[in-house]
Amino acid sequence: MSDNPEFLEISDDDIKVAFKEIRTYIDISPEDFKIIYVHALNHARARSLNVTVDKVMTKNVISITKELSIKDAIQLLSENEISCLPVVDKNNAVAGIVTHKDVIAATGIVKNHTLRDIVRHLTGVPTPHQNTVYAKTVEDIMSSPAIAILSDTDIKDAAHKLIEMRINSLPVVDKDNKLVGVISTKDIVNHTGGMQL
Repeated sequence: MSDNPEFLEISDDDIKVAFKEIRTYIDISPEDFKIIYVHALNHARARSLNVTVDKVMTKNVISITKELSIKDAIQLLSENEISCLPVVDKNNAVAGIVTHKDVIAATGIVKNHTLRDIVRHLTGVPTPHQNTVYAKTVEDIMSSPAIAILSDTDIKDAAHKLIEMRINSLPVVDKDNKLVGVISTKDIVNHTGGMQL
């Protein structure tokens, strides 16, 4: 059983002990109290899920421009231990996104390559079926247009979008398409504590 109070279940014995500790008369039965408690807990859980993306998202986002080299993008992903980099224009509007998958695809690796082949390629050793034309800049490999989500979107809708698109994160934008954050499956799980959305 988890030590997180959100996941602890209250037993009948817990309620009886709590009633004895209060030492004053309470005009409610332990059974009625448990019913009220369960309803209150369910309302509290529902309230915690009724929150918008801007309250849960990661706000200090590392973004890049399309002119950046792929090597620099890889370095940023690796050094910051992140899975995506939103690509923005000079006005901070989201133009695309670069993910680990985009980087791997840019290496020329095909489906039947092994992890060893990928490592060999990334270290400069030729691999079979290697593409002859290599992308040089972020613009060459980014997914564009990026699938983004508005900052006032409900986190339930964001979670469904992440699942539907089979992705781990989404750039978060304001009404002018300017980058304000990133929402990830990790952000949502951390907020909800694993509760069902």
